Amino acid sequence: MLSKAANNGIYQKNTANDSAAKLTKQADGYNHILESEEALKCSNQAIAGAPLFAPAYFARAEARCALGQVTEALSDLSTAAKQKPFWAAALRERSSIYFALGKYDAALADANAIMTSNSTDGTRCLRAKIYTAMHKPELAVTDLSLALKIKPHDYDILCLRAKAYAQAKQFENALADYNELAALDEKSNIGHEGLANASIYAERADVYKHLGKLRLAAADEAKAKSTATNAFSNAPFRLKRGTK
Repeated sequence: MLSKAANNGIYQKNTANDSAAKLTKQADGYNHILESEEALKCSNQAIAGAPLFAPAYFARAEARCALGQVTEALSDLSTAAKQKPFWAAALRERSSIYFALGKYDAALADANAIMTSNSTDGTRCLRAKIYTAMHKPELAVTDLSLALKIKPHDYDILCLRAKAYAQAKQFENALADYNELAALDEKSNIGHEGLANASIYAERADVYKHLGKLRLAAADEAKAKSTATNAFSNAPFRLKRGTK
């Protein structure tokens, strides 16, 4: 049976974690609406009351990134990574920040560490992006092909693999992926409309050029231009002519 002192310690810890959880939820809400200063205040309060409450470090890292405090954000994620249940998620976020900073070796180290015990399709895609940025497209293709076994015909993964194939100068394979993307584009208008799709046709046009299929390249370039123009015309934020 626990002593009275031990019971009091557990109660205080649980109370502190409950308070930290509420403050972290507020911080997450502020982060969602880009009120980063308020998010920072709430997460600071949460950490002051419960220094081992890992979710608060995630919230503070997000706020600090938005405020340009990247070094401090990386430090917060390193602290969160010390809590075993949050280890992989913290390393994934830290790897993403390193990637955005162009620190590809550090990003890859974190991605590789995650892969030793948590080889999800999301982690494979992250590592593939890093490999592509490091001009190692063959390694990116390997990761993305494995990810597609988990999520066959996934639009975003196919996009990444098509780019990696093109970078590796495997143009026939790249064309096969771009053809599948174009087919998915034509079947559905949900989730991948407008400018995003314009890039698919523009990139396929480049592949056609490398394969010497200039008429098909010209047709894709025209479609890319048309898709981008239509997306701009239909954008809800565009001011109509003659309006203020």
